[in-house]
Amino acid sequence: MLNRDKYLYSKTVKGHAYTYLRAPGGKLVRLPDRTAPEFNAAYDAALRTVETAPAPAPVVARVIPQSNATFAVAVDAYLGSLDFQQVKPKTQKRYADACAILRDQLGSGPLADLKISHVEVYSERVAVERGTAVADLHTSLIKLIWESCRKHAQFGIADLANPAQHAKKHYKVQSEHMEWSDAEIEAFLKVAPAHMRLALMLCWQTGQRGGDIVKMRWSDFDGSIIKVRIEKTSTDHECFCTDQLIEALKVAPRRGEFILTMPNGRPFATANLLGKAFHRELVKAGVTGRSMHGLRKRAACDAAEIGGVEAAMAVGGWKNQRVAAYYAKRASKRRLGAEIAAKRSSNWQPAVIAGGKAA
Repeated sequence: MLNRDKYLYSKTVKGHAYTYLRAPGGKLVRLPDRTAPEFNAAYDAALRTVETAPAPAPVVARVIPQSNATFAVAVDAYLGSLDFQQVKPKTQKRYADACAILRDQLGSGPLADLKISHVEVYSERVAVERGTAVADLHTSLIKLIWESCRKHAQFGIADLANPAQHAKKHYKVQSEHMEWSDAEIEAFLKVAPAHMRLALMLCWQTGQRGGDIVKMRWSDFDGSIIKVRIEKTSTDHECFCTDQLIEALKVAPRRGEFILTMPNGRPFATANLLGKAFHRELVKAGVTGRSMHGLRKRAACDAAEIGGVEAAMAVGGWKNQRVAAYYAKRASKRRLGAEIAAKRSSNWQPAVIAGGKAA
């Protein structure tokens, strides 16, 4: 049977899944739904067009005019650089919008004159006017622009320190996503409807982010493994299913292309909608201070407790050890705390039990 997955891309808009063939250059060709009888012919025709098209011209870094070394020119240089071209399209849009503001606010002065004090005064103003997360994004972009232009002699910054390298960050996480306890999972399962019980199992047992959970398809599940394309890192990942998850998937209704759907058969359009659905069920269960992402943390801690950093990376799909090491440390503390409590219980017998009589 011909495998028709190459260049295939799916996008969900207002609960409806649209299928495309995404050419290497980024162009999208709309296709019928995969279950439609005309899908195979449309896919084959689109694939032939892509494979016979001439290769896209290589991206060439822009040569900066020697006569100008302002921050505005540096912004344009970054937007025309290979560094920017290698960023994902969605991030490019966000960066370009922020760069337009940076160019307008800081563009007239020479790049080489920019100091850390200038960056911090500017970012503080942005934090007040546009929010702390936007301010930190602008600081990060100044850092990227500086590093991208360092190689261009006309800016005169080859030997200068990056002024945004140690600039103050403004955004602070309001509350950490804490991992769920066994009791909280049980309380959720008692009150949640079937589709949300399946959602919990998918989030907890695969350890994936909500954005990847809502895109899981039945065609990605071979009976023991769910294959996903991690949206954040654009990498392929295999989720090895536990026996409990396999059983849950066996009895789950197949209402369409996607594994996780609402009772009306529609998939969750975004991770945000799924997160809100989790919140509603948590309120019904009387559980506070927990979120959908806490199930990913629980999965990482469970894996780290079994096999350390490498196990956490294998479950969560992280590309580096930094985040996985954090969960391994939490798991180690949790395991050590339980061992200490058990040892203290066996080694110490109080003369009087609280609320009771003398032992």
